Amino acid sequence: MQHKFGILAGVGSAVLGLTIAAGAVLAAGPHGVGVGSAAGASVGSAAGASVGAHGTGSGGYGAYGSGPGAGADTATQARTRAIAAGLAQPQGTLTDVQASSLAGLASEEKLALDLYTALGEQYRTPVWGNIAAAEATHLDAVRTLLARYGIADPTAGRSAGDFATLDTTSLYRSLLAQGAGSESAAWAAGVAVEQDDIATLDTAASGVTAPDVAAVEASLRSASEQHLAAFTRLLGN
Repeated sequence: MQHKFGILAGVGSAVLGLTIAAGAVLAAGPHGVGVGSAAGASVGSAAGASVGAHGTGSGGYGAYGSGPGAGADTATQARTRAIAAGLAQPQGTLTDVQASSLAGLASEEKLALDLYTALGEQYRTPVWGNIAAAEATHLDAVRTLLARYGIADPTAGRSAGDFATLDTTSLYRSLLAQGAGSESAAWAAGVAVEQDDIATLDTAASGVTAPDVAAVEASLRSASEQHLAAFTRLLGN
């Protein structure tokens, strides 16, 4: 796993008016929004509702809370539908290397989620909560794939800031300390995190022919590109 990380975190109030009609549904989970299997189910619509243990969500601030907006983030809704559609794709086969890469993605998504959530308690800018909500969705999507392919989940049963390897746990702690310096430093760290995620996803997706895995990884990459754009905008303001 590559790690050129800085620090992210986020907690924000949300408007989650998502209706998933592609064979999968989001549900509250230990890290926020999770991906289940009931077709056509809707995900709550009350403004300010907390989601899962981390209480994250999108808050009507344009793309990832970088400026005032009206209503729920439609880009977030579109990505959520894309992930649901990806999970509804047929199962294929994975090589040992591809399976290992998929497990690594779970650790990366959890690291990003835990960091966004933790720093969101310090920096109340809506971007943190909005992106944390997306990361929660991504993590649960990867977990769904791991279970589907019988791959051990390195994040199972682990609390925030706790990881399968000592190196990752130490990395999380150092990133948390780094990001606590200032919000602008945290935004810069967010740029580094998303750049690293994109590189990791490019490696993980190489040669993948399983339709469901390929579609979900493509959706995660698109989301990382949009997260990167959001942090870059904030740094430029």
